[in-house]
Amino acid sequence: MPNKCTKCGKIHPDDAPYLMDGCDKCGSKFFFYIRQELLSKAERDMQDISQKEMKEIEQDIREIVSKEERLEDDDTVILDVEAIRVIKPGKYMIDVTNLFTQKPIVIRVGPGKYELDLSSLMQKFRRKKEGG
Repeated sequence: MPNKCTKCGKIHPDDAPYLMDGCDKCGSKFFFYIRQELLSKAERDMQDISQKEMKEIEQDIREIVSKEERLEDDDTVILDVEAIRVIKPGKYMIDVTNLFTQKPIVIRVGPGKYELDLSSLMQKFRRKKEGG
């Protein structure tokens, strides 16, 4: 599944070394994770966003992510919302890496419909309360 550089718009395959080293075209380490079936829509949407708006979005997201993790300015950031996608009852697509790193867990149950795993969210708040 492709990753699109937010700065120059170049699309990189999922296993490209550029994801860790930075885009080979512009050097940016900020990518949008794009599902194959949504690639053409994402390309149209990205054309409507100015470079100034893109820079503001990147700064906002880096600020949000840095609160959860120690994030340096040159660290690679790949955005993906869902960890579990319900294909049909009893059949799921699981992004294992995202599942173990995501807080809270987001489950896609249908087009535009997501569920949050509140137990994982509550555990996070309990740990914060006990620790501080």
